Amino acid sequence: FSNNNKSGDGHPVLVLPGFMATDVSTSPLRAFIKNIGYTSYGWGAGRNYANEVYLDMLLEKVEDIFLTHRTKVSIIGWSLGGVFAREIGKRKPNLIRQIITLGSPFAGVTEPNNAMWLYELLTDGRGTEDVDPELLRGIPDPAPLPTTAIYSKEDGVVPWETCMEAIEDDLHQNIQVRGSHLGLGVNPSVMEI
Repeated sequence: FSNNNKSGDGHPVLVLPGFMATDVSTSPLRAFIKNIGYTSYGWGAGRNYANEVYLDMLLEKVEDIFLTHRTKVSIIGWSLGGVFAREIGKRKPNLIRQIITLGSPFAGVTEPNNAMWLYELLTDGRGTEDVDPELLRGIPDPAPLPTTAIYSKEDGVVPWETCMEAIEDDLHQNIQVRGSHLGLGVNPSVMEI
């Protein structure tokens, strides 16, 4: 995935891993981002155990990156990392340039048969009463900034239909690629996008 014709403007890009993953899983993607001329950051929080307390940590991290570079931050979130990326974009749109989600199941989480897995993740198995209901209700809502939802019908981990923006418009787009969920971070089609 090398590109000797760097075209990036050096702006910061924060890459968030999926559930149970670490920055190790996103290192090829971050290396690619750096190689094409951007400044890449890992999330730096160890393994992603899907705890909603990560949101406050990530909001602080985005603010710190913004203040360091004095420019807006792009966020790429893989799987659950994309759910967090969208939430950051909704809470701090003035700090975010764009969001790219990779196989992130943000749509349909309020449907009774789709929400339980998310409740279980966010509460470490404790149940629905421990999840902020506002957070859950708002997950399907789009962030008010440029967002690209990348999904694959061959995902194999999350239902691809839950990885797409409900409405495409000037700010929100869906792009289908071929490949597995676990391969999205090294997928040549994703790198091209």
